[in-house]
Amino acid sequence: MAHIYTSNRPYLFSQPIRYIVFDNDGTLYNYAAGHLKLQHDAAIESVQKFIPNLEDDQIIKLMDHSGGKYGGSLDIFYTEDKYGLSAEQLRDTYFDKLIEKTKGTNFFENTDVPFEKFRQLIDSGVEMAVATHGNMKWALYTYEQTGLDEFFDSENTVTKDMVPYNKKTRPEMFAAALRKLAEPDIKPVWEIGRQSLAVEDSKSGLKEAWECLSMETVWQKPHLTLDDRTMLSEYVSVVTKNLNETCDNVLQSNMQYGIYPSGQHDLFCTLEN
Repeated sequence: MAHIYTSNRPYLFSQPIRYIVFDNDGTLYNYAAGHLKLQHDAAIESVQKFIPNLEDDQIIKLMDHSGGKYGGSLDIFYTEDKYGLSAEQLRDTYFDKLIEKTKGTNFFENTDVPFEKFRQLIDSGVEMAVATHGNMKWALYTYEQTGLDEFFDSENTVTKDMVPYNKKTRPEMFAAALRKLAEPDIKPVWEIGRQSLAVEDSKSGLKEAWECLSMETVWQKPHLTLDDRTMLSEYVSVVTKNLNETCDNVLQSNMQYGIYPSGQHDLFCTLEN
């Protein structure tokens, strides 16, 4: 059973956390109301640019089928020969349309980035990266819109386009992100697994990070339902509501191992595993 974080009952990770790999969409920033319709509209317009005879409802059905079969809603259009689209062209078109539809809007207004806590993590020696299904242009755009460009750029971001294509790209992306962060140590990624943390708003990617790389995991879930509680799995280390709680838990856990941000040695708390 996963641990559910509270400020007076944080989770003690099995080792000090040195590396954190965040998902981007829905994790580093909060989705806006109506984001699904916006994403659907962008996807439909992108597919119709290359296959104009496909109707909206046909595309939506294919996207639903694609998500289950291939792991991504647009993957079917560049995986199956009968559609034969270029993955790069379709994905670039889709994310360009998302940028076009969100620029100058309040799409990112619900984002609450814990800037000071991120700085404390970095100050205490924690390194951070992003592994995202978006492309690099979209990732950099979201960082700029939310102020996350203080912490993330193309050097510490891994996108779906940067790893070999398969249905389960998550472990490949996490591994690539860890290689970026741990390169000076010249260690195989599986040797640093328990010193690393995967943070997602979806449980599916966490399972792969835990099984393939032995990473600690955080599931960010703002509203945990009774059903959610009964389905918490061994591959979820701890559940937090948001980025603030995630950062707090890492800082508090690392303090138990004697790792503090500058000037924070007196901030100790008792942790329960």
